[in-house]
Amino acid sequence: MPWYCDLSKRATKIIDRLATAGLLASQSHRILLHGRDPARIEGARRALAGEGGLSADAAYAQSKLALTMWSRSLAQELGDSGPVIVAVNPGSMLGTKMVQQAFGVAGGDVGLGAEILRRAALDEDFAAASGQYFDNDSGRFAPPHPDALDAGKPLEILRSIETVLEQRVAER
Repeated sequence: MPWYCDLSKRATKIIDRLATAGLLASQSHRILLHGRDPARIEGARRALAGEGGLSADAAYAQSKLALTMWSRSLAQELGDSGPVIVAVNPGSMLGTKMVQQAFGVAGGDVGLGAEILRRAALDEDFAAASGQYFDNDSGRFAPPHPDALDAGKPLEILRSIETVLEQRVAER
């Protein structure tokens, strides 16, 4: 088992079994990664392998998609024996420093994002939602990007990460 998967599993043992772990995953992964454009997929693969780069928007979206995929995979693996793991889009274009700098707008009330995380941690609505994606923009559990629902994608990403790590270790 790769060290990063083992670390995730160990961390879940610290979290009380009745707790909810909310992973922040934004709506950007749905907007920027729509479709299955072969050039975009190849660009992401090359960037992961350290052979190229992504735009800031694409890198951000990829990271949020990865969090969504990881949360679903971890929730499925832990089943009922672990905490509730939910990917949460706290809200699009909230008034964070990142939104202000990237888009030049004030953004929405960041309290909306904080409130949904409080709800995810404490409300019964989330108690049986492990592995799901909550979209605070629509105020409901919703399907994530199709790649997050493809059981083979997380394994593909893990293999890519392992390959990159092995190459980096061999270079040292």
